[in-house]
Amino acid sequence: MLRRLLKGLIVFAGLVLAAPGAAACQLTRSVNVFRTFGELYSLVPGLIGRYIRAAYYHMTLAKCPLNLNIGIFSKFNHRESQVGDMVMIGSYCSIGLVTLADHSACAEKTSVLSRSPQHNFTDPSRLVMTESNAPSRVTIGYDSHVGAGCMVLANIGEKCIVGPGSVVVTDIDDYSIALGNPARVVRKRERADAVAALERPS
Repeated sequence: MLRRLLKGLIVFAGLVLAAPGAAACQLTRSVNVFRTFGELYSLVPGLIGRYIRAAYYHMTLAKCPLNLNIGIFSKFNHRESQVGDMVMIGSYCSIGLVTLADHSACAEKTSVLSRSPQHNFTDPSRLVMTESNAPSRVTIGYDSHVGAGCMVLANIGEKCIVGPGSVVVTDIDDYSIALGNPARVVRKRERADAVAALERPS
């Protein structure tokens, strides 16, 4: 009971401390304001920092429950991102336009980039930064784990494991274990229904 009360107080404190940044985002509708406060709150250490970041993104992202667990120096870059229940994001992560399904996890120093290139490299007569394309969403599926130091530019299915340091440039199907640069599926995980069928007496 006491533990639950203490947790409730910390969640409330996180909401109060994150409220100024969230209010500024709602009033200005500015991407720069959103990212500025995200970077500011990413610097707060310890448990209270995690609750502040969860509260801030709860109030500013398209979808984000308060049970987000996001480490220090980690931040989202797009307000349209959607976060499911019990998502874990390690420290030093940069998250672009993304949907993170329930129970998915990104380990430390992971970058999830928007699916399409932000800039047009086809015309060398123009500066690269002067021409940009609209980003498109990357999805990381239910109960999938992305290892430390990965770069993700494509969709990852449900219940996948992506090895540390991998670069995901093509979509990964459900129940896959992938690793490398570029990431390749090395084997499939056994689905629960398949295991049950094998164990079922004939």
